[in-house]
Formats: sequence, structure tokens, C-alpha cells
Amino acid sequence: MKLKLKLFLIICVLSTYIHAQQSKEELSQEAANPLADLISFPLQNNLNMNYGEFNRNTNVLNIQPVIPFARGKIITRTIIPIVRIPDFTQETGKYTSGLSDMVFTAFYTPKSKTMWGIGPVLEIPTGGEKRGTQKW
Repeated sequence: MKLKLKLFLIICVLSTYIHAQQSKEELSQEAANPLADLISFPLQNNLNMNYGEFNRNTNVLNIQPVIPFARGKIITRTIIPIVRIPDFTQETGKYTSGLSDMVFTAFYTPKSKTMWGIGPVLEIPTGGEKRGTQKW
């Protein structure tokens, strides 16, 4: 009787492990799909070095949350850039840093064999005079 119970427990644990592995693989495939019904929060950092006469560096951190709605049929993506920009004209190189212009995108993505979507892109002038275009 004890042997049957041990075998039953081992089978349960192994089947749970195998099911978890399949779920991880499926999740990995969905994470690679830009149209998947998953919320993601990617960060992208860009360091641009040695610009201008005084070899200044700029840094841009893009926060890019992707949020699906309506079971993945509507996907929104917002790019929120945090920048650090030097004064390229002065030897002192005083920096301005903070929020730059944000970009909001929304796509309607019908389920089909071919991945495609359609929707608007909106640039929001949140950067002000020093860090943005001041234009919609």
C-alpha cells in the first residue's frame, strides 16, 4: 500500500512539473509575439557618447509599457523617455534632465494567420522647451 501511495505522489509531482514546463514554453512564445494578450513593461536605455566639440554624452531611458485590451484585439504602447541632455555649446556642459516627449500608440489587431494591426500614433509634447519639440 505504501509503495502505491509513493508511486502516485511521484506521478503527481512529475505531471505537475511537465505541465509547468509546457506553460513556460507557451509563455515564452507569447512573450516573443508583439500581438500577444500579455502586459509587458520593457525598458530600453540608450547612451550616445562623444557628441559635439566637447565630447558630451546623452542618455535616454525609454519606459515602454504594452497593455492589451479586449482579449488582445486592442494593444496600446506608450514610450515614456527620461533624458539627460548636456549643453553642447558651452564648455561647462550643464545638463538638463527629465521627461521628454511621450509617444502613444494604439493598434487594432484582428486574429488571423498574418499578424497586422492598424491604429493611431500620438506624440504628446511633455518635454517642454529644453527636452521636447513643443508640437503635437
